[in-house]
Amino acid sequence: MANTIANLVASNLMNLTATNPICSALETTFSASNLFIDFEPDSSLSTISLCPYGGSPPNKDRHRQNPSIQIRMKTDSRKKGLSTQQEFIDYFTYRAINNTAILTPVQSAPISFKTKESGRWIIYVTNYNVKYIK
Repeated sequence: MANTIANLVASNLMNLTATNPICSALETTFSASNLFIDFEPDSSLSTISLCPYGGSPPNKDRHRQNPSIQIRMKTDSRKKGLSTQQEFIDYFTYRAINNTAILTPVQSAPISFKTKESGRWIIYVTNYNVKYIK
């Protein structure tokens, strides 16, 4: 598995304990059944997906790249979605991930992205810029 930013963030989340505010808001710890890279299965609820995207163009000296990552949460609870995503923002703001990258949030509050199946589930997103540490 490549050492991408999504893998670094996933590894960091998998190591959180049940007492961490993110896990408390989510009401569970992270596992292979609720944490995904790219997209979650259609049938799953209360899942987190880490979706890397290009961000801004590389710096002209080609030594710096500016990737971004979106954390998506699929849930049937507005309260859980908002509180979990806010905990992500609080946790990842200027936090070094594995001494490799620092995430900075793009927005200060979660965004409700879309509702499906007559409101049965909602997707909340937060976006982060990534700066690699040399």
